[in-house]
Amino acid sequence: MSGTKAEAFERGRILEILRENRGQYQSIAFMQLLRTAHLLDQPLSPEDLRAHLEYLCEKRYLDVTRRNELPGYKVSVLRSHEQPDGIVAVRLTAQGVELLDGAISDPNVEIVV
Repeated sequence: MSGTKAEAFERGRILEILRENRGQYQSIAFMQLLRTAHLLDQPLSPEDLRAHLEYLCEKRYLDVTRRNELPGYKVSVLRSHEQPDGIVAVRLTAQGVELLDGAISDPNVEIVV
């Protein structure tokens, strides 16, 4: 998936949101990430956020931990929608930090300085 300029901007905003916890795994709190993006005037649908996280993971800007990688991890049925595709945690990688810092570039991720 490459995408439009709007998608590139959205991916950059996701990385910026995660930058605050650089180097630490953070519970995805999927709905919280959606609300944070909305508060930053960048509303995303759950499908868009899921697609952006997959792209960023494929490009190695993020590490993703999925539910099936955590033996014994359980999630209530009421909250299962908050963890699409079993994603429970994400972490910004060194390559993601380099992208944010401008050391590397990706035309499909717009970083606003």
